[in-house]
Amino acid sequence: MNWLSLFLALLPLAAGQSNICTEATVTINSQADATALASCSKIDGSVLVGSTAVGNIAINGPSAIAGDLSVLNATGVTQLSSSTIQTIGGTFKLQSNAVLASMAFGLLQNVHVINWSNLPKLGAAPFTGPTLTVQMIFIANTNIATLPLFNDTTLMSTIDINNNPKLTDIFLNFNNISTNVVLDSNGPSALCQFPQLTLAANMTLKGCSQLDIPLLTVVNGSLGLYNNSFTTFSAPELISVGNSVTGAGTFAFDGNTALKNLSAPELKTVGGALQIDGNSDLNTISLPALADVGGAIDLIGSFSTPSFPSLANVRGGFSIESTGDVDCSEFQKEASSGIVQGSFVCKSKVPEGTTSTNPPTSSSSTSGGSSSTGPSTPNNNSPSSSGSSGISTGAKAGIGVAIPLLVIIVVLAVFAWRRGYNSLSLQRSTKSESSGSQSADPADPIEPELPLGGHHEKTELQAGLERPIELSGESLTNPVPQAHELYSPERYEVDGKTVQKE
Repeated sequence: MNWLSLFLALLPLAAGQSNICTEATVTINSQADATALASCSKIDGSVLVGSTAVGNIAINGPSAIAGDLSVLNATGVTQLSSSTIQTIGGTFKLQSNAVLASMAFGLLQNVHVINWSNLPKLGAAPFTGPTLTVQMIFIANTNIATLPLFNDTTLMSTIDINNNPKLTDIFLNFNNISTNVVLDSNGPSALCQFPQLTLAANMTLKGCSQLDIPLLTVVNGSLGLYNNSFTTFSAPELISVGNSVTGAGTFAFDGNTALKNLSAPELKTVGGALQIDGNSDLNTISLPALADVGGAIDLIGSFSTPSFPSLANVRGGFSIESTGDVDCSEFQKEASSGIVQGSFVCKSKVPEGTTSTNPPTSSSSTSGGSSSTGPSTPNNNSPSSSGSSGISTGAKAGIGVAIPLLVIIVVLAVFAWRRGYNSLSLQRSTKSESSGSQSADPADPIEPELPLGGHHEKTELQAGLERPIELSGESLTNPVPQAHELYSPERYEVDGKTVQKE
């Protein structure tokens, strides 16, 4: 009997704990709320640490959260930890937690999305395990100094790590990134390391003091390196950037003022443009395997003669401007032979501060103050080079303005013609009806449709430009019959009665 009483007493408590484990969202406003989850082996929904929570929040007990783990605007929470959670099936979201200074998730191995932002006190990532599987990473405006995230097998979708001023060690061991990689404005001496990366969709790297991409083979979109402080760019396995079929994908180096060496010995294809500008210490440009560029080649700097010995096709223009000594003759031959399908510009020994990033508008070469100009010969085998490859930018702009204007003029002319035609047709129709009614026998008198004597026989003023006048109202002084009937030769009136003529 005592065992039955004890069972009945504990039943509501067990039921309550079971409900907490299966709720869509469990809200934690205190450590007591977090302790209530200790009996759950798994949280079927999401866990939200509320804005009124304060101090240390430890979520111990569950090994997995099927949904999200979120701490949003919890301005009093200083520490977040779990000694049991291994999997977060949704998003690990930390946003606008002003005093959150430390986290510890020693067993965490699988997270779908990491989304952390506006965490000014957070100084370290909470992961100490050997492997962490993540699909997306967004980390911005934190105080984190190191970010070791490991993944040896699975596909990574997106990485966006920006504006973390103390972040100096970015170690991302993913081999395939299917959407975007953005590293921007982190610590001034950040090490950007991708030791296992072989395939990426788009990469934008800014503010790296060292870049490690030893296995990178293909970038399906663009690869842009801006305002970095590394001295050497080395991509020994890189074969292609962009898509040569669609012409998309730019390979760009801009503002890397410490860059001295650029090495991509296996690079064969750039789908879009090849742009090198603002790299003041770069003296040598050599891409020995580069054969096909789907856009333009724009090189601006202080380098000597670039080397592209395998170049076979440039669908856009080719522009070189250097303060160094560049031999333009070989590039002029390539432009004349049709390798360069757009316009060609080569300027050597340009005075400091006079180089520009404007696209070339003509084919020219300049060396030591002398210059020669001439149109580049289009490649007749290319469908994109027929006729239009030599048109300047100004001419294209003029054509772009003239064609819509011509269309408007034609439309207005057609509208005016049709309006005049319709008016003329109406006049002809009126004259035709008038002449048709007068073509009857002139000897036959025309009977009026209404009997005379009323106001209806007032004539209308002839159309003209005379000043409009008011009709005379003399007839209004005559008495108006109470009623008028239409004239009929078959009826007549006798003593006020209508008689039908037989």
